[in-house]
Parts: sequence; C-alpha cells; structure tokens
Amino acid sequence: MFTKSDADMLFNCLSSQDAARQFLQQNYCKQELPDAESKAYSNAQTFLYYITYGESLFTQGHTLPKSTQPLLYFYGAAHLIKACLLTVCSDYPEQTSQLAHGVSARKRKKRDFSFIADEVKIQQQGLFPCFSNNLFSINHFPETKIKMLDLLSGIPEMLPIISDSSSAKLAQIGSTSGKQLQIPDKIRDGYQLTWNTFIQRIMPLLPHSPDITENKKSLQLDFANSIGALHGPIFTTNLDGSIYVHLEKNPVASMSELMIHYLLLYNLSMLSRYETEWWGDLFALKETIDYPAIAVFLDITANKFPSLIAAWLNEQKRKNPGSIRHRD
Repeated sequence: MFTKSDADMLFNCLSSQDAARQFLQQNYCKQELPDAESKAYSNAQTFLYYITYGESLFTQGHTLPKSTQPLLYFYGAAHLIKACLLTVCSDYPEQTSQLAHGVSARKRKKRDFSFIADEVKIQQQGLFPCFSNNLFSINHFPETKIKMLDLLSGIPEMLPIISDSSSAKLAQIGSTSGKQLQIPDKIRDGYQLTWNTFIQRIMPLLPHSPDITENKKSLQLDFANSIGALHGPIFTTNLDGSIYVHLEKNPVASMSELMIHYLLLYNLSMLSRYETEWWGDLFALKETIDYPAIAVFLDITANKFPSLIAAWLNEQKRKNPGSIRHRD
C-alpha cells in the first residue's frame, strides 16, 4: 500500500513548476500529443495548484473538528482528482459541464433520516463521470442510484463498523507483500460466473500473470513476485496492506476506491452544509450507527484518499520514467 510518507514524498517531488511541467510532458509524449511540450508548459501552473491546494485542504482538515471536515476533504478530493485528469486530458476541462460535481443528493429529509440508508445519484455529466472514464475507463453505470451503506461496505477499513448492518461483501484474500491470493469459491455465485470466465475477467486487473490452481473451496493464484496494492474494480486494499475481493457483482464492486470516497464525501459535504440541525444532532447526541460510520470514514479518507491519488500519479510516473527530482 502507498503510505502517507510515500504520498508526501511524491507530492513534494511535484511541488515546483519545473517538476510539474516535466511530469506532464512525459505523460503527453506518451499519448503522442503533437504539442506535448507547449501543453505541459501551459498546464504546469494549474496542475501544481490542484496538487498543493488539494493536499493543503486535507492537511488543514486534520486540525479541525470532524463536523467541519467533510467540506475540506471533498474539495481537497476534487482538486487532487483534477490534477490526475490534467495528466491524461491536456485540454481539461473541455466543457463547462465537466466542472459540475457529477452527482446529486436526493431532496431532504425525513425525520427518521439515516445516512447509511441514504443514496446519491450519478449524473451523466460532471466531474464524477469524467474522472471515472478518463482515470479508470469506467463509463457505464448500470445503477445510477448508489446507497451509502453499499459504498461504506466497499471500504475494507469500514468492515468492523458496519458488519452488524450488512452481510459481508468483502473477503480478505492475501496481502500486498505476499505472492498468493486465495479467492473463495462462493464468489462464483456472487458473480454468476464459471471459474474460467472469472479468471478472464480479473487477469487484466492483476500486476502480472499468476499460476492458477482450482481447489474445492477456492481459486489459488501464485505470483512470482509480491502482488502490490489492488484498488478496483473487483479488488481493493486496506491501509495495512491486506487485499480484499468483492464477493458479489454490484455497482460498488465495479468502482475504483477513489470513486467510492468521492461519492461519500460529496454526500457528507451536502449534509454538513444544508442539513445543519441533523448534522449538529449527529455529533452532539451520537445516537445511531451513523455517527461511528461517519467518524471512522472521515479518519480513513483523511489518510487514504491522498495516498490513493499519489499511488495513481506514481503509476503514471512509473509508466513514463523521467528525472523528476526531490525538492530540497
């Protein structure tokens, strides 16, 4: 797993205009853009702003009460995502519609409102579908309404908090430092696939080709080298390096974890802004499972979201090696 110190180091390496320009130029050359150098020059300052401001919002959020964190984390997340977009879309934003959030919350709110039972709706245009497509090649959402409980269930660190609220939707199958994955047999029912079809589905998601053994209770994948972090679709990784698999086919299983965090932060930021009475009671009374679910998620995303962004940028850097230097 890309640690916080790893993320800090990478952001530090990209924290000058020269480093930002060089990084963008490497990516644009890889895309064979005819004007890669000029595009990198014109986008470097914007890229640097997205990175530094996004990172600073997460840093500031650590020092504030949890009740005020969602706003900072959501806008920090949006800025860091836009930095990633600028590495693969030199003309971002091409349309003003791409600047919208790309997701909406349903109209508020009944007296017995519960966050984990709430849902958001994915829009056809805006930042969410834009980065889902350009960063993760996900451009189709069979279900546009996604429940908060399903999103929370897709984050492995949340399992101890929400295990009483839903049946397990993730199973631990290995670790980033290990060389073996053990995928449980019941996953075939969850995806309604044969082993052969399931193997074909996951092969593009793996870092390198494994030796495959089919047992009575599991599918065993043996790798020549350590596996490293897997962040969706189908797979996800805990901050401690444990690798999990989604046990059934659902909209969340098809997402990268960055997408999951963005949707949760969006809805929490809306609640903190527009449902002030409910939001105030949540932190004052702590009556329902909503409080620990939200409080723990905010602690997780504060560290994990920047690390996931840094891991994505580092992968781009690995694909396009250059001589970006650490800032003194």
